[in-house]
Amino acid sequence: MVRLGLAKCLKNGLLKTPNYGSNWEMKTLEELQPLYKKVIGLLKTAKHGEFLAFREVFGEHVAIRVALNGEMDMPAFVTAEQKQEVARSNYT
Repeated sequence: MVRLGLAKCLKNGLLKTPNYGSNWEMKTLEELQPLYKKVIGLLKTAKHGEFLAFREVFGEHVAIRVALNGEMDMPAFVTAEQKQEVARSNYT
C-alpha cells in the first residue's frame, strides 16, 4: 500500500513486521484526493487513459507487462526497446 502511494510509512520495520497504526497507516482522503483526481482524469480524457492511469499507480513496467499480456491496448509511444526490456525481465 505504501509503494502504491495509498499508505504512509511511520517508522522503520514496516517490511519486517508491518503493524497498522504502529509503523504504517493509510493516507487520509484529503491526501489521496490528488491521486484520485489524476487517475480519474486520465481515464476520462486521455486517448490511452487506461494505460496511463495504470502506469501512474503501478509504474511503467507493470503497465507495459499488462499490455503485453493483452489485458489493455499498448500505446504507440511505448518503444520496442521498452517492450523487450519488460519481456526479458524476471517480473511476472
